[in-house]
Amino acid sequence: SKRLDQSAAAHNVRLAILSDAASQQFVPLLRALFHETGVNAQIYEAAFDAIELEVLNPVSGLYEFRPDAIVLANCTQALRDRFYHQDAAGFVEAADRQIQGIWHAIQAQSSAPIIQFNFVQPFDRPFGHYGLKVPQSLSSTVDALNAQIAVRAREHSNVLMCDVAAIASFVGRKHWFDERLWHMTKAFCRLDYLPLVAQALVDIV
Repeated sequence: SKRLDQSAAAHNVRLAILSDAASQQFVPLLRALFHETGVNAQIYEAAFDAIELEVLNPVSGLYEFRPDAIVLANCTQALRDRFYHQDAAGFVEAADRQIQGIWHAIQAQSSAPIIQFNFVQPFDRPFGHYGLKVPQSLSSTVDALNAQIAVRAREHSNVLMCDVAAIASFVGRKHWFDERLWHMTKAFCRLDYLPLVAQALVDIV
């Protein structure tokens, strides 16, 4: 990433990354993969877990950057942390309203397309198979929220989805999550699989 010859790129793109996980190891991958497709990527990396701070402030660094696309890289671990500190009843509706509010705040200030991550099903299943019958379990909540986000995205022509859940299912959720890395560095998945997510974003852009 540091040795890229930016003059060799035929095109430029300005990409903003807003995440409730750490993105320091993600951004260099994006730059390198964009460069392989002949694109020089200028990337605005927001502070950790500062999504609402960025989008609700009309003079934030996000809007000063004037991105061509804005990535909302939400992760399951951050959602889980909120889930276990809030009343499970109404959690999906509240999370949906929050995401909708973020989209609307962006659209009021920028015409850039939004690329929204969905949530990977958690690996831990404290209810086991019975969790499917418990509407307020975390796994049921993730399923319901993903379905709601997809429906909402269909109603917004400038909102695209990055199906991180599908990528994690392909490699296996047992391998995708790394709780040690989450607690130490807030990495949203095992580092081996960051390139898969980065490549998915490059393909969408």
